[in-house]
Amino acid sequence: EEITFQITHPQGGTSNTATITLVYTEPVACPPDWNEDGTLNSQDFFDFLTSFFKGDADYNASGITNSQDFFDFLTDFFEGC
Repeated sequence: EEITFQITHPQGGTSNTATITLVYTEPVACPPDWNEDGTLNSQDFFDFLTSFFKGDADYNASGITNSQDFFDFLTDFFEGC
């Protein structure tokens, strides 16, 4: 969905047209269900480790894969869904 707008200043002048694009996604029902098979189990842990060591496990969406992703995943994994 897109929204376009312009701003008009009270003392004159109008901005360029700007566009905001809204992207809707479905929330993940159980974030530590890494393989998204609907069951939280040891396979999710091993799949996460595989992604982590490939550098492809940005669990906390910080933009990088690092040890904080590992700790955040473990915390959620042991809390369960």
